[in-house]
Amino acid sequence: MMRSTFKTLFYINRQKTKANGLTSILCRITIDGKNSVITTNEECKPAEWNAKQGITTDKKTNLRLQSFRELVEKTYQELLLKDGVVSAELLKNRLQGIATSPTTLLELSNAELQSVKEGVGKSKAEGTY
Repeated sequence: MMRSTFKTLFYINRQKTKANGLTSILCRITIDGKNSVITTNEECKPAEWNAKQGITTDKKTNLRLQSFRELVEKTYQELLLKDGVVSAELLKNRLQGIATSPTTLLELSNAELQSVKEGVGKSKAEGTY
């Protein structure tokens, strides 16, 4: 099995600052020279970002970023063990939950039916099911 190169890089886009003065912290996943960008759902002020270290001046945010990095690495290892091959896009999809959702119409329909069944008596009438 060929050993692939795997890197993560946290960065911000200083050009995209929201009205509240914060900017999103993104994560670039690079595997064998191909990369994919995923949002970390974290934000910071551009002035608080340390590009060299990929961290902010806020300790709590840094802890969440560390957890995110560990999740990316753990997911990478799982995919590598399961499929023997990992692409940046595949890893991104798995992290965003795309790979774990039902893929066929029948599976989707069964999942929807199950959620309606669970709602009977609470928010749905028996007849709806």
